[in-house]
Amino acid sequence: MFKKILVSYDGSEPSIRAVEQAVELAVICEAAVEILQIVGEPEESTAAFETAARQAMVIEDPNAEEEYDNRYIEAAIDDAVEATKDLVKPIDDANLDLEYTVMIGDPKEMISKHINAGDYDLVVMGRRGLGAFKGLIGSVSQRVLRDVKAPVMLIR
Repeated sequence: MFKKILVSYDGSEPSIRAVEQAVELAVICEAAVEILQIVGEPEESTAAFETAARQAMVIEDPNAEEEYDNRYIEAAIDDAVEATKDLVKPIDDANLDLEYTVMIGDPKEMISKHINAGDYDLVVMGRRGLGAFKGLIGSVSQRVLRDVKAPVMLIR
């Protein structure tokens, strides 16, 4: 039925339950799972410091910003792996494919773009995440439901 499942993770309780549900479905369907986390831009003060340092020629490497972003993403992946390691154990036990993807940007835009660029049979995400919007479902969930073609399962 499902061969490739994407689950959106942001550390919130609903997203943790979404990972649990995606793992359960993946084991039943023998599906691959991708855990997607969108993180905000690195601290502005750090980015501003690096820009100022580069302009003052203290940092001469033009690739310093890209390297910083890569380190930031690697740290976010490490955090996501650590936070979900117990949740995804059944995937490892079933010898199924598991991938972590971390991107920098606005979750409202990035999640939908990533889903539409991929070939997912199912998207699983928390009904609400870490955002400040306090409606029935979160603004990110609303945007994904509106913008993607893949089936979406929202988890309370």
